[in-house]
Amino acid sequence: MKNLTKDIEVGLSILNLTAEEGQIPDEYDYPYENTNEDLSIYMPQFPIKNGTIITVAGSGDQQLQIAKEKPKSIHVFDRNPLAIHMAKLKTAAIKALTYEEFISFLGIKSKKRYRLDEYYKIRDYLDRESKYFWDKMYLDGEFELRHAYLLQEGDDTANKGPNNYMIERNFNQTKRNICDIEIAYYDEELFDFFSKLPNDFRFDIAFLSNIYDWLPKEKQNIFAEFVKSEVSEKLNENGMIAAYSCPKGLYYDIELESEFDDSIELPDNDKVLVYKKLKVTTPKRW
Repeated sequence: MKNLTKDIEVGLSILNLTAEEGQIPDEYDYPYENTNEDLSIYMPQFPIKNGTIITVAGSGDQQLQIAKEKPKSIHVFDRNPLAIHMAKLKTAAIKALTYEEFISFLGIKSKKRYRLDEYYKIRDYLDRESKYFWDKMYLDGEFELRHAYLLQEGDDTANKGPNNYMIERNFNQTKRNICDIEIAYYDEELFDFFSKLPNDFRFDIAFLSNIYDWLPKEKQNIFAEFVKSEVSEKLNENGMIAAYSCPKGLYYDIELESEFDDSIELPDNDKVLVYKKLKVTTPKRW
């Protein structure tokens, strides 16, 4: 992480509700508890298996949904360092806990979530930095007791359907897979992330979530061109880039859809816009 000391300082203020409006640095935000995307509907439609996959961290659900399909590697990025720590916590939890313990940890069957006794079973599965971060959240803060009020909730951020990994048979498959998958994390925003990848890095699928909705206007204006030039430059032949689109959303832009090659229709009129890098074939010369 770029600045673990700052992550802890901001994390404690956010997760213990002491931060006041205007005091949270621009690169930080409240971590999401659940995805607001139909991951279990659209992600299985992509050829994830054995691939090199890029995804936004978001709530941490994205990487777990991807892991169920057993890719070769997952590269997780997010401008919000707290989202990266949350993604790592969920990954450690699925590695460390049984299905019943995992469900309990997420508070599916109880209002008590992310309890300290369950965290102690998880912490050895965290990397050094995130272990230090979460130790501070639990032991120096009141994370376990106040968590129900901390993460962004509500109809517009609630999970629209059960993620595949939340079903017991899929949980066990995801748990087996995730131990064999290379997962790398980057606290970078979209435009910086792709520019800092090694020149020889190539990927098969990028899931960009609804990043577009949260970009400043000047970056929304260049989003499609950035995807088709900078992002696709590191895309393998026949690879794909997916961006979530919400026609009923506040930031919907119909012109954005015209910039993509295809789309996947979802419930509630949502769509996943898809850019495809097709293999170029050279005509035979007779």
